[in-house]
Amino acid sequence: MQPRIAVLHVIGVLLAVAIASAIRAEESQPEWTPEHALKQYQSQLVYDPNRAATTSRAPLATDPNGPQENEIPEPEIAPVDVAMGGVPDLIPSDFPSPDDRLNAVPNPYSGNPLSSSGSDPCCPPANESNWLAKEFSLFGTTWNKHLFTTSVIPASQDGVGFTSLEIGTQIFPNAFPLLRVSPRFAWHFVDRPDSIDLPANVYDTAVDVALFLPFNKRWSFFGGLAPGLYTDFDNMSSDAFRLIGRVLFFYKRSEFLKYAFGFVYLDREDISALPAVGAVWTPESAPNLTFEIMFPKPRIKYVLEKCGEAENFVYLGGELGGGTWAIQERNGRDTIVTYNDLKLALGYEKSNPEGLTWFLETAYVFDRSLEYPDQPEVDLSNSGMVRVGLKY
Repeated sequence: MQPRIAVLHVIGVLLAVAIASAIRAEESQPEWTPEHALKQYQSQLVYDPNRAATTSRAPLATDPNGPQENEIPEPEIAPVDVAMGGVPDLIPSDFPSPDDRLNAVPNPYSGNPLSSSGSDPCCPPANESNWLAKEFSLFGTTWNKHLFTTSVIPASQDGVGFTSLEIGTQIFPNAFPLLRVSPRFAWHFVDRPDSIDLPANVYDTAVDVALFLPFNKRWSFFGGLAPGLYTDFDNMSSDAFRLIGRVLFFYKRSEFLKYAFGFVYLDREDISALPAVGAVWTPESAPNLTFEIMFPKPRIKYVLEKCGEAENFVYLGGELGGGTWAIQERNGRDTIVTYNDLKLALGYEKSNPEGLTWFLETAYVFDRSLEYPDQPEVDLSNSGMVRVGLKY
């Protein structure tokens, strides 16, 4: 296990160095402003003898100051949709973009604020009478983004498998909507042989408190802490408590490219923390394609159809899975068990204008193992996974 952790850290450091170099090179260039755009437009109306010799366009005017240097082209505007589920979400897809917050867009939390907004003639209007399209308000807070998922990792040759059910919701205070509070509960049914000392069930109970804070149109901050209990509820010692967190800074180079760097604190027995670095890139020539090169949870997304905020897309991604739980052995002794795996997943997700989203995901699960504090590591054979979910 240790070589794998070392490789993960090396990849993260290399990505961080590459992103820092790119940001430094970008900031050495003059920043684009509306004045630059006007200057560029005016320069197209200026007669340049050298350019006129190679083009058929007629001269329109003369420029007493000579040719302009360091002209910065106006970036083309295109929305970038990002979304991002052992590693917590690294991309705040349900928070407003810095542009939305600085421009004081009314009600920026209806749907995905990083996607195009407004009505679209190609989309049927949302059914406002549908209870799924409504947000629930209680005691000065709004409840939305409810989540139900189930996943199955079948028992492989060694007989160890997991069936997981998870529910969650999202709450934000109306007085401070940049803050998100997301309680969640997961129930894992464990399929194991008698030779492996595992409980029949383990549980995750956590509350994720996240904050999105834009500094300006380029820089923003996304951080969160998720205290929780990870246990079989027979071992309720201090080992059951885990504090998961992440701190990330986003740099928006353009509408097509964003950089991110920070770290993820997992509080696991095998991996305490990992660097979280990468970029989100949508090629200008292929606006339906998005590369979420976010270590340790990368994904490639291709939008099949998009209408306003509703879209359906396919994706290919990787995931560092697993978890650590405080359990009680058959002899009554308290201990800790850590399950590890890596996933290569292919999925499909579809949403509608009313805010209802469902997804289906299949994955190849490999590099599986079980670790105990005072026992040799138990290697598990590879398996697969099917995961389905509903969000609204």
